[in-house]
Amino acid sequence: MSEKYVVILDRSFDQKEDFEIEDKNLIQVEVQLPTQEIIKNKAYKVILKLSNEAKLGLGKELIRSALVEKRKEEFIHVRSIESGLATEYLGIYLHSQSCELLFTTTDLGTVQDVIDNLDEDENKFK
Repeated sequence: MSEKYVVILDRSFDQKEDFEIEDKNLIQVEVQLPTQEIIKNKAYKVILKLSNEAKLGLGKELIRSALVEKRKEEFIHVRSIESGLATEYLGIYLHSQSCELLFTTTDLGTVQDVIDNLDEDENKFK
């Protein structure tokens, strides 16, 4: 594997990059209560506020994690800044007024899999 990953900054919308070919570039966002219950309600919104530097740092670390480590399952727990303690995870510092952030890596299937299961998934959110 190459030691560098090239990001095309001016690509056209109809141009697919290597990671997009199988349509497996899915992300699933969940909200977890302190009771560990996962909220299944699309009415909730998750807002990520990032500085440009945080986008670069997070993006670089996620690319490294995806390409270098090649783990099928991965779990990263990012805790916010506390008094006297600021720890950088994945190229970012989590603001003190942030919720804890959990990243897990798992196979979510393909976009077609999601489309095929829409009716079933919609019933889970009611």
